[in-house]
Amino acid sequence: MYNVESGVEIPKARRKHNFPYGDMNVGDSFMVSDMKIGAMCNYNKRNGAKLGMKFVAKKEGYGVRIWRVE
Repeated sequence: MYNVESGVEIPKARRKHNFPYGDMNVGDSFMVSDMKIGAMCNYNKRNGAKLGMKFVAKKEGYGVRIWRVE
């Protein structure tokens, strides 16, 4: 059985990232230190499809570096 509750606040939206995908030229890269590579690959695919570009992520030290390849 489920309890119906009222007066419970909706959680705030997650943090939005403003990665510079749209500002990149082929060969440009940026470093992200607080994300896992799997999450960055998802961002790359989603933003690449939206912008008509292609991105690659590689683990570098304790972070992830993103390159625009197309």
